Amino acid sequence: MPRTHKHTSHKYKPLPSAERLWELFDYNHITGELTWTQAALDARIRGHKTSKYINPKRTTIPVDGDRYVQSRIIMCMMSGKDPGRFSVDHINGNKMDNSWDNLRLVTLRQNATNRAKLKGKSLPKGVSRTKRSKKSPYLATITVNGKNVYLGSFVTPEQAADAYNKAAIQYHGDYGCWGVEAEQRARAKIKFSGS
Repeated sequence: MPRTHKHTSHKYKPLPSAERLWELFDYNHITGELTWTQAALDARIRGHKTSKYINPKRTTIPVDGDRYVQSRIIMCMMSGKDPGRFSVDHINGNKMDNSWDNLRLVTLRQNATNRAKLKGKSLPKGVSRTKRSKKSPYLATITVNGKNVYLGSFVTPEQAADAYNKAAIQYHGDYGCWGVEAEQRARAKIKFSGS
């Protein structure tokens, strides 16, 4: 009898209360820097060398015997509520930029659409090369609601990328990551109406 794989939903650990987090941390909403409060340092130190500053490259932080993701801690502190089953998205794609203007609550699907192209891939996001056609060797596809949508085949990678970018705006709006890398898009404050 074949083994079946049980589908499990995205799991999360409930965070401590916002009040408890404010007892432990100070947060600079402009720089995104999260630091230990003096009271938390006094409790943590007890003979150990501990820095007030939290390494931004370390995405999880120990709190009351458990580890939590920095961006989720910040979201809870600032909103007063645990993000629950929502993800905390870094709008510019930089996970070390925890400034308040760069964070938003999204569903898992919305968060997946905001990913930049894969590292080491020379073609733009949504573009692939096929050997089937020498006249139009570049294909454009986009994932919508978990399904791949074929956008067409094109002579140049730029034409395929343009088709992907238009579809990303149409299907994913502000949550999509198209042509211009997410960080540049956020810096330029480009807003698309979806048309």
